[in-house]
Amino acid sequence: MAPTEDYLADIHPRYHEWNFNVYVIRMWEVPSKSNPKVMTHIELILQDSKGSLGDRLHAVLNRPMLKRWGGVLTEFKLFNMRSFIVIEN
Repeated sequence: MAPTEDYLADIHPRYHEWNFNVYVIRMWEVPSKSNPKVMTHIELILQDSKGSLGDRLHAVLNRPMLKRWGGVLTEFKLFNMRSFIVIEN
């Protein structure tokens, strides 16, 4: 059986088995203040496949995740995201 698709409007921090299909709407790299050649993290604006304007999410990929995902993620492409942590702002 295929996993069900979740939507960003339903997100809350107590659940950890999310399955999103999201578009990377905007992506930017944030360099270190002490060494501008070293990237500290990547910030993303994600929109789910439902596509309504209210369903966007700000996400951060910290340094340990950059080696795996830094070269894979690109703007305006659809990605499936599963099993990640959500925290309240």
